[in-house]
Amino acid sequence: CTCLAAIFLTESRGGVIGLAVATVVAIAYAGPVRRQILISIAATAAFAVLYFSFAPPKSFQHLTTFTTDGGTGRSDLWTVAAKAFRQHPLAGVGAGNYTIEEPRFLVNVNQNLPRADLVLHHEGVHNTYLHLAAELGIVGAGLFLFTILVPLVYARRVIARFPPLPLRFEPTI
Repeated sequence: CTCLAAIFLTESRGGVIGLAVATVVAIAYAGPVRRQILISIAATAAFAVLYFSFAPPKSFQHLTTFTTDGGTGRSDLWTVAAKAFRQHPLAGVGAGNYTIEEPRFLVNVNQNLPRADLVLHHEGVHNTYLHLAAELGIVGAGLFLFTILVPLVYARRVIARFPPLPLRFEPTI
């Protein structure tokens, strides 16, 4: 319950999206314990409704409102990182080098970037996958995704071996 509250208290769109993705993955991989997972998801949804019923209105508004005027500057950071990836698609700019090299990619960006100052101050990308692609290219990003997907494949195999759990507790005497 504490971790769930923390996700909502951060008011992070990424955190809520991550929770939604984890929910879909949990349902897909649940196998014989799917019923218990669905009960847990229903409890999570009830907690979310309860939380947002009492949270300040700005909390829910922050999660559901998107700005097109540059907002926090993340879209500008993503534009520059995408340019870095396009210029170095295979191996990227090198591990740990993106924040050092990013001002170089600001030149000739064919857009008006309202928050270009973030790039000049060596701000990170604020997107793990895009940051990895810019630093490590297709090779590194592919290896990263491989390290995520392989354990999921093996987890699915292990979960499939579990017998279904009973829905009710029946004491044995």
